[in-house]
Amino acid sequence: MTLQQDTYHDRQVTVLAVNSVLVVLSVGAVALRFWARRLRQVGLYVDDYLIVAGLLFALGVNALLYAALWAGLGKHVRNLSRNTVQGYALNLFAIELFWNTTMPVIKFSILIFLKRLFPVGFVKPICNAIMVFLALWFLAFQFTTIFQCRPIHQAWMHTDISRCVSFVVFGAAAAGTNTLTDVILLVLPMTQIWKLQMKVDKKIGSSCIFALGFV
Repeated sequence: MTLQQDTYHDRQVTVLAVNSVLVVLSVGAVALRFWARRLRQVGLYVDDYLIVAGLLFALGVNALLYAALWAGLGKHVRNLSRNTVQGYALNLFAIELFWNTTMPVIKFSILIFLKRLFPVGFVKPICNAIMVFLALWFLAFQFTTIFQCRPIHQAWMHTDISRCVSFVVFGAAAAGTNTLTDVILLVLPMTQIWKLQMKVDKKIGSSCIFALGFV
């Protein structure tokens, strides 16, 4: 492989830039939320504390990503030593554990907020059902992540992966179920907004605000 090809396959700068931008946006969004609370002189709710917890877990993921960059993330695996690959894999293992926690905590915050915003109708029971699902999701995927290989250390040692679950299947299941709950959380408030007695342009504006906040 030529030096030009090595440079082409090196994506560390891209990963670093994207991760850094996401950190700034995440911290900024939560800071604006609390600033708005202060301007309106309203108290904090459970969903506010949960979003802070979610942010801290997310920052944990970001910190581990920075560590993974140092361990070789973004470089072609053929250019890394075995010890480097194992260190990189150990970082990914820790990232999975943090990610499995981050997603439910953030979504719990959103669901509690929706229950407070729409206390009547079908929104509340649907939110409760999703919260139960997320709790079970957390237990299932956290357990599977920890015990994805037997013995556990094979998840990052990779000396014998014959006794590990399929990463492709496991990743697809995690991404699929996570996306499903994302879509439900996006659509759920829209169903209530479009029932309100107000002009269509205001409904569209409100929907866009919810969609932006969701993103």
